[in-house]
Amino acid sequence: MGSRSWPALLLLALAACGGGGDGNTPPGIRTLAYVVSECHEDARAASGHQKLVIRQGEREVTVREFTVNRLPALGLCPLYADSREGSSSVVAYPFQRLGISWDGSAVGFEVTDDHSILAPFLPGGLLPPGEEEGIFVVQADGSGLRRVGPASREPPFRFLYDPSSPTGVNADYDYTLAFSPDGQRVAFTDKGPDLTGHEAPQVVTLDLRTGTRTQVTHLPPLAPLAPHRLTVLVAGWYSDGETLGFWTRSLPDGLVYYTVKADRSEEPVPRPAPVTVPGSQLVPKLFITAAATSLFGRSLPGTAVNDIPGFPPIIFELFVGRGDDVLQLTNFRRSDTGFYGAMLDQDQQRVLFAASADPFGTNPNENCQFFSIDTLGGDLRQLTQFGEGKRSLGGCTASYRPGCRIAGIAWDPRPGPDTVVFYSMCDPLGTNPDGGQFFEMRADGTSLRQLTHARGAITEADGTVTAELLGPWVYDYH
Repeated sequence: MGSRSWPALLLLALAACGGGGDGNTPPGIRTLAYVVSECHEDARAASGHQKLVIRQGEREVTVREFTVNRLPALGLCPLYADSREGSSSVVAYPFQRLGISWDGSAVGFEVTDDHSILAPFLPGGLLPPGEEEGIFVVQADGSGLRRVGPASREPPFRFLYDPSSPTGVNADYDYTLAFSPDGQRVAFTDKGPDLTGHEAPQVVTLDLRTGTRTQVTHLPPLAPLAPHRLTVLVAGWYSDGETLGFWTRSLPDGLVYYTVKADRSEEPVPRPAPVTVPGSQLVPKLFITAAATSLFGRSLPGTAVNDIPGFPPIIFELFVGRGDDVLQLTNFRRSDTGFYGAMLDQDQQRVLFAASADPFGTNPNENCQFFSIDTLGGDLRQLTQFGEGKRSLGGCTASYRPGCRIAGIAWDPRPGPDTVVFYSMCDPLGTNPDGGQFFEMRADGTSLRQLTHARGAITEADGTVTAELLGPWVYDYH
């Protein structure tokens, strides 16, 4: 179950995020929801286990769990262990899409084995008889679990045997279940007809009160950028509660970002990327500090200077905008700058992001590191020295060795306003040798601590493999 994912959440920060839910959530609450996905395989058989965990502060609650036995030894558990990417469990196990309300008070999740590559090997599928499939919502304290609708017919992944991959397989996944600001609707991808009646991946919404499902787009079938790539990905809701962002990835158009009204009153509108002319510079403008700031990533013309196997060689850079003013922050000309994590600080004065660049000569192995920069494009700093002593094969996409990646950056005000939470496969403390964990640190790179303790991958002398990895997962980013 090796994987190189392309993230759905590329709408990195929306203007005036906040609000929503029932209004009773304590201020400053942060909610982390993650699936612990475990597999065990020897020469004769395989088994697996999953549980959904919600964490607030130091308190954890298990919401739902599944055990899968009687599987033949297919060699998938060793592939899963080698990938170090727990979220690739969506290819095989029942937990699929996952989301958190803007105020952190509720968690949504999807359960189905309709798309599992393991289901054909078990008569009756992976789920026990009578176990409900569908989309569910639960309060962050584990109470009030209820089913709100059927599962999506669109798999949250594409899977391909790929000789160029270190494990011989490749997967792309998008497990986004995006809550509206008021916590009353979720958006995700599902199958639906285009304007000529042909079925294709679409953006849909689900009303959590009534169960009403609305198909928001009528996109035609799209040719993926690569055979294992998804073509439509939900980015998230804008703070007006009526506008959705989503991406399409297709030939010949490449990566295109759209906005669309959730009530279908308007057709999707493509949002062109800011374009810089080679050799020129964008002049920094003195923004009005009272205006809301947006942070976003855009692909630019040209070919990236870093070559990541199985990853499109696009140039991806970070921009900030206030009103009609747009400023390009980075100019690394790499394909992974901020792609797997970027966030404005709470004062909207600095941006923290992950990148594999080496602007100071202090990251010669081009591993994924934390950087920060002010919102006028100055005072760039490298904050970390993550790595495994060898040149990274994948920069900030690296799940396979050598190299390790960072993802899921979010500000956490509980310990202090300049604290961040993130997910990483790196092992900066010597406590995460073969997996991925959540970490917390100050925004200047100090006071790093590990929050979770999944066992990672263990191989016994007789070849038996056990892997316990985290994923899918989602954090309360708002």
